Amino acid sequence: MWPPGFSEYQLDDHDVEQNETTPWLQHTGWPRLFHNRPLGIIAATAKKPKSAWNEDYLLGQWHDMALRSPAPVEAQLRVISRGVDLMIDRATFTLAKTSYRSRCWLNTYWKDNFWPHEFKVVKCLERYVDREGTNYDRNPDEGCDGDDDERGDSDYEDDDDDEDDRRTDEKHINEYDRVETEVHSNGNDAHYDMNDGRNESSINSTFCLSSGLWLHLSEAIFQLSMMFWTYQEPTGDMSASTIIHFTAVLGIKGPSLTFHPAHSSSPKLSALMWIGRLLFLEYAVPVFGYNTLELAWPCRTAYSSQPDRISSIRSKYLLRGCYTPFGELIELKAFAKSIVKREGIPGNLTWAPDGRSFTIGDDKKVFLSEFCETHYKAVITVQEQVDEMLLGWQPDIDVSAIRDDLTCRKAGWSFIDKTENNLADIWETLLHRLQKSSFRDTPFTKSGHWNPETCHKYLSAGVELNKSAFAAIHFRASLPGRGTEVTSIRYLNSKLSIRNVFFYDGRMIIIISYNKARASNNYAFYIVRYVPIDLSLSLLKYLAIIRPVWEFLAETMRSARHDSKEFFFLDPNGRKKHLSSDQASDILRSRTQDLITPWTLSLYRQAALAIAKRYLAKLVEKSNFYYPSSAGDPMRVFAAGAELFRKDFNRSSWKCIAAYQIFGKIGVDNTTKNVAFVRKKTLPV
Repeated sequence: MWPPGFSEYQLDDHDVEQNETTPWLQHTGWPRLFHNRPLGIIAATAKKPKSAWNEDYLLGQWHDMALRSPAPVEAQLRVISRGVDLMIDRATFTLAKTSYRSRCWLNTYWKDNFWPHEFKVVKCLERYVDREGTNYDRNPDEGCDGDDDERGDSDYEDDDDDEDDRRTDEKHINEYDRVETEVHSNGNDAHYDMNDGRNESSINSTFCLSSGLWLHLSEAIFQLSMMFWTYQEPTGDMSASTIIHFTAVLGIKGPSLTFHPAHSSSPKLSALMWIGRLLFLEYAVPVFGYNTLELAWPCRTAYSSQPDRISSIRSKYLLRGCYTPFGELIELKAFAKSIVKREGIPGNLTWAPDGRSFTIGDDKKVFLSEFCETHYKAVITVQEQVDEMLLGWQPDIDVSAIRDDLTCRKAGWSFIDKTENNLADIWETLLHRLQKSSFRDTPFTKSGHWNPETCHKYLSAGVELNKSAFAAIHFRASLPGRGTEVTSIRYLNSKLSIRNVFFYDGRMIIIISYNKARASNNYAFYIVRYVPIDLSLSLLKYLAIIRPVWEFLAETMRSARHDSKEFFFLDPNGRKKHLSSDQASDILRSRTQDLITPWTLSLYRQAALAIAKRYLAKLVEKSNFYYPSSAGDPMRVFAAGAELFRKDFNRSSWKCIAAYQIFGKIGVDNTTKNVAFVRKKTLPV
């Protein structure tokens, strides 16, 4: 399979001059390591095996000859990959069965400094395990041959498969890096919230240890993996380590045949370190013994003290400064982070000379005119869908008269339940209208019973309206937020959390708390997003009238699959509590598919922030919201009071109080009361 002289020869196509003037490449030595070697073929060998059966995998060109990995070899690699999946599943189950404090110690770089941040499963691995677990349902004892019917898309092009795999891998790798960065981002011992909304023990609640040949394979792969991770060179030089060499291979950019810079290498190092920690935990205190090995490895119950066992493994292999592959990864990542901190992340957005468009990356072009048109269409779509689901009924609702209580924390309560709003039972009027009406040419009732065909049409329309509402809010409610926050907005109070949706001054507002800085300064920050008045009215009709009717019909048709009704945006498939980030991106992409570059959550957020920095910042740079010229705006007076609270009445704050003498004694008293109110309630402003 390998032509003679392969390792000593390199094609002109791969003869790319590498720049070793950067500190990162000088430190890693990757250009010297792969000098006169075919980078394209080396990078191709690090990819996942070919997904289609009975097809060779093209690695690259060598001396005008296509170099391929034969189909039988690819089949063997797929079997090995499945063994790796079983190994990771087993180690993840061990993680779920390990105590919180032990996981915190496992996540600590230093020997004697306890770090209250647990080592935990990242979301991308949960999705990966769920997906991969359905691909191999056959009896493990039947052998390792592939099922010809397993893949129905074997005719896909190699380039398309590689591009999809690359994007998915990059997304998952970035998620590992985000978790690693959040854990080791600051140096204090501030309290860390153990309960992040996920139960680790539920991840592998249905885990079952494999048997037969698959058990032998997975345990053998784990033994080989630990030989790589526990490698120690007597001289202390880790360049001969398989793990470190694989890190260098990951540093090759496949398409351009260059090397990843420091900022893009850091996520890959974080992902590899996460895998290393997981395997070392399994190595230290496995739940199940490894009895198929020639020298059996005992389970965790064989150790008199499991914490001491974890401590001994940590001290030898996982601490910073260890002469191990993991210690080398720690130093590589620390060096990469120092470069990123010093040089910053390279920009990927380029404005056109006329300032009316810009390009993100290499090919994602965005026009400013698209924003106006798309924002307008999003609101019109919601209004039309609301009118359709109201069957032409126009309820008499004065949005400016809606009152709300920002302090009520009663579970299941919202502004809809406030007595003076008269909205609690208004949905019943629409329900009575449905019984005498039709929807999309079919009646709602037949012989005094609900017509399932019409009801399902109405339910489908409700799902589409929910999607449109998300797109409209995301486009029109100020600068867009991150996917994890905009998809989990609550419009009802839950037992543990207050809602995010409120009404103030005739407009819907969405308040989201940011807690990322709490560890460093013990303060939470709040972002208030205002929804336009016309959209606020449509969304009010949806929440107060259409949503209750939709839920009633869903329960009647026994199609209600949403356990948590307090969330504004529901999972269209009804499998999860609320909309996911991937589903949100799909919604935005479907609403903008006629644009040159369809939008996703990340693309739209980056584009909106770029426009705000270039144009909107100039509109507010001369404004001062804390020194109003009159007392006519109570919110501005309240903001001034919050500013005094924030500054804690220092000398400059009393100068601010002096400015309020234009209000007279009443104005100063109101300001002081606002300060006391914020102190007492600690409410967002």
